[in-house]
Amino acid sequence: MKNFFIIHGTDGHSQENWFPWMKQQLESRGYECIVPDFPCEDGHQLSKWYGEMDKYKDNITEETIFIAHSRGVSFILNLLTDFNYKIDSLYMIGGFIDYLWQKPNTPPTSFFAKPFDYMKIKKQCSRFVNYQSDNDPYIPVEHGKKVSDVLNARYEFIPNAGHFNTAAGYTAFDVLLDDILGESEDKLRIIRENIDGYNYFQNTLEILSADELQTPNILGHWGVKEIIAHLSGWETIVLGEIEQILEDRLPDTVGIPDQEVDRINIEEVNKRKGLSFEETVQDWRNTFKNLHEKLETLSADDYSKVVSKLDRSTSIKEIFDYRYEGFDHTTAHAKQIRGFFNKE
Repeated sequence: MKNFFIIHGTDGHSQENWFPWMKQQLESRGYECIVPDFPCEDGHQLSKWYGEMDKYKDNITEETIFIAHSRGVSFILNLLTDFNYKIDSLYMIGGFIDYLWQKPNTPPTSFFAKPFDYMKIKKQCSRFVNYQSDNDPYIPVEHGKKVSDVLNARYEFIPNAGHFNTAAGYTAFDVLLDDILGESEDKLRIIRENIDGYNYFQNTLEILSADELQTPNILGHWGVKEIIAHLSGWETIVLGEIEQILEDRLPDTVGIPDQEVDRINIEEVNKRKGLSFEETVQDWRNTFKNLHEKLETLSADDYSKVVSKLDRSTSIKEIFDYRYEGFDHTTAHAKQIRGFFNKE
């Protein structure tokens, strides 16, 4: 079962900001939520924070979700670098990955004494989400965005949120709670899920070696290139399905037999056979971008609109809610690839 940790930041403690509210909200839904108090004297020593975290090592599982604020983000990145914990997600709130913008000529503290191992971190965590604001008194916007860049983290920008602390009015954090529990308005939930799946697949590509990227027969006869081409093909098909629904027409692909699905899979992969690996990846990035932009522009009515013909019906919502092996389409294929190479 999922459980949660909330990690405070510089000179922080478990009873500040939105931490008690979040703990109460999660526990009221039946989840375990641990909010450690880390020693903040002596300039915040990483070894002492590790000592405190060691008390909870048996509570960290592959279903654990970390919610880290400020310096707490850097702590979890250190934890994943130095230890072999595998976790579900890391939500980073007002986080940063170095002090270079603030103190360019001072020696690094223990939290930044060595580089983070981003390759290892991406293997050990499935989802990264980065919350930043434009008027954070400690973290410049461009540096906050850098956290997303290095981790392929979903970027959630909230204007005028300061450092997401009590001083900025954050004694509760409904947006974050809805995000974590998937309780957001349905279209927003799907958008977030699709971005998380896309980023997870991107990270999967980054942790594979050149030889692994060229390995055949990962999924049937398909290697990584063919799986990416398959994703591009179906994203292109979904764009067409959306247009048909908006025109009050039932998409041709609704209710087709498995043999026809197999034929379409082969056809879409073959269309991209002449592309190089890099071109195949770029084609997928472009189709994802086009699909995501289309989804964002849909009104709530269009998103929920149902079209029918005889005994068949569908909606854009139903198409995007498709699950493959229990996950969204992109995440499922990323997990197949990771599983094949024992990187899950």
